[in-house]
Amino acid sequence: MRKIWIAAVILTVMLMGSGCAKEALEEDIAEVEEENKAELWTEEDEQELYNLYVQINNEMIGQVGDAIGEYFYHVEYQEEFSVLDDAYTCFLVSDSFFGNLDRAEELLERKEEHLEVDKAYLALSPVARELGEALNEIYEYTDEKTFLEDDFVKGKELHKKFFAYCTEYETLGTTFVEELQELADKRREENLAKIKEDGYEISAALIQMIATAQEIQEEILKQGIEEDAKLLELDTEALKPLCDRYREEIATVNAYLKDSEALEKEGLPTSSVSYKTFQEEAKNSLKELDAIFENVAQQKQPSTYEANNQFTIEGTLTGFYSKVSRMVDDYNQIIK
Repeated sequence: MRKIWIAAVILTVMLMGSGCAKEALEEDIAEVEEENKAELWTEEDEQELYNLYVQINNEMIGQVGDAIGEYFYHVEYQEEFSVLDDAYTCFLVSDSFFGNLDRAEELLERKEEHLEVDKAYLALSPVARELGEALNEIYEYTDEKTFLEDDFVKGKELHKKFFAYCTEYETLGTTFVEELQELADKRREENLAKIKEDGYEISAALIQMIATAQEIQEEILKQGIEEDAKLLELDTEALKPLCDRYREEIATVNAYLKDSEALEKEGLPTSSVSYKTFQEEAKNSLKELDAIFENVAQQKQPSTYEANNQFTIEGTLTGFYSKVSRMVDDYNQIIK
């Protein structure tokens, strides 16, 4: 189970919506006759559905993945219920996750021709919902510490139900994120080409920088390095050109973000808290890469604590992935 919410960080893609794309979309919508708007599947609907897929994916690797990880940090990952320590707990899955599942299903009911990603989502959605609800039942049970009164009787029942969804969720979730990645790559290339053509230099630089960070993640996985336990097997020489390019792109973006006039011209906010956190996460992701290279060079295996700590620089894949994920979250906030 651990693999899906480490590898799936690659799928944390941008909400595709530049100023130029938005203007074109508004013109297209204006051409649709008023009486047919409710019946036709529009570009606006397709955009909303794509953005929902991105949000659902982000929540899968974020709050849902965190809840699963927290639970199995305290409970043995096996069919038989076995508590590992006294801190038996998990995290709550928020209403936003279930709301996004509902809205995506509503849109798909109106969409006549389903893409492969749509089919993958429809297969995943009911399982993701059941798994999320099971996690919330566990959260309520552990938060109220009812297990101290019933000697884990209900905990065993909840574990049996929850564990039954885990394998199916991982299989269907992997298919969904793979299909989403393929679609995201295509949309990103098209969007980047359009943005460059229209002269949106800052927007293009932001997207290219994030794309390079994701290329680094892809290269790591192509080498078969799926977890920090295999970190020292990483071929850093193969990774170095991408990392050098990433470093240069971060410097370019940082310079652009100081130009308020250019930001305003492209329809981007001239000031935003997200800029600061975006730049901080980008800087820390570079530090994480440098530390990874150092660990590999010295053949120093990070400790279990370091591998699971997302908030310090320890030279771990987990740390790099989490910083890139939060950087993309900040980007999404900026372009909203």
